[in-house]
Amino acid sequence: MTYAQITLAVRYALALLYRQGRTLRAIASALRRHPSTISRERRRNATRYDGSYRFQLADHYANG
Repeated sequence: MTYAQITLAVRYALALLYRQGRTLRAIASALRRHPSTISRERRRNATRYDGSYRFQLADHYANG
C-alpha cells in the first residue's frame, strides 16, 4: 500500500460519514483507507470541547 496524504475532500467525506454515525471501519472502507489512518486523523483533530471532528481545521493544520 502506498502513502497518500489525506486531502480536503477526504476529510470532508470523513466528517460527513462520522456525523451519520458510521463505524470507523465503515468509514475507512468507504474512503479506501486503513482504519488506523482514519482513527489517527480523527483523534488528532478532535476538538477538546466536544470531541467533534472539524475537517477545515484539520486541513489547515496539515497544510500549514
